[in-house]
Amino acid sequence: MGGMGDLTSGLTTRIDQTSEPWRLRVEAIGWLSPFRATALRVGDTIVVADGTPPEFGYGKRSYELVGQYAERARFEAAGHKVGDLLKLWCKRGVAGHLGETFAVEAPLAETTGWRTADNRELLGPGGPITIDSDDFRDGWGGWEEKYGDKLAVLLDPENYTPTFNAAFELRDFVERHGERVAFAVAHYPGAWSAAVKQDYDRALAMLAPPPVAAISPTPTSSVPPTPPAT
Repeated sequence: MGGMGDLTSGLTTRIDQTSEPWRLRVEAIGWLSPFRATALRVGDTIVVADGTPPEFGYGKRSYELVGQYAERARFEAAGHKVGDLLKLWCKRGVAGHLGETFAVEAPLAETTGWRTADNRELLGPGGPITIDSDDFRDGWGGWEEKYGDKLAVLLDPENYTPTFNAAFELRDFVERHGERVAFAVAHYPGAWSAAVKQDYDRALAMLAPPPVAAISPTPTSSVPPTPPAT
């Protein structure tokens, strides 16, 4: 069962101070965030949210920007309610090479805590109990935190620098999380495990080496051979 909570976008954003100007970047899209149904991706830069460009620095209340810990305060100040559409204008790419602006929108939701009938915390509707492990090394809550931290790295294109070892990361990711993700899908079917698997597949696609183009055989000449001299 679920409980009532504050307004939320279901996003986690990071204020990137390594570029000039600073950027508001998507770090995670929550398992049950309505923005999962849009084109928004981890690593995208939000340039306008709800009609207002993000502002950073002293006195700008940056902690109320979308995806920050106090985003609900700005939603409430704007008079929003559950189900109101939140429109984001974003750019995709790496610092200095951002693409064209595109728009996404999704309804605002409420933060919700999911619990069993005997009040034990769940990771999501139909998901596992947080402190249970199902015979894995870590409890589900601890695993989810590590999994989310890794996804924040692997799903962000800016982390794929020349020193990034995609082959190693691919092996490590599958070894650490593949079995657990498969178990979640098989034993806890529903929106939570579907989102967990969706991000797993996206990470694999980003880490996989590009296909090697097939080399066509050299075509035989259509020019008939020169007959031998008589």
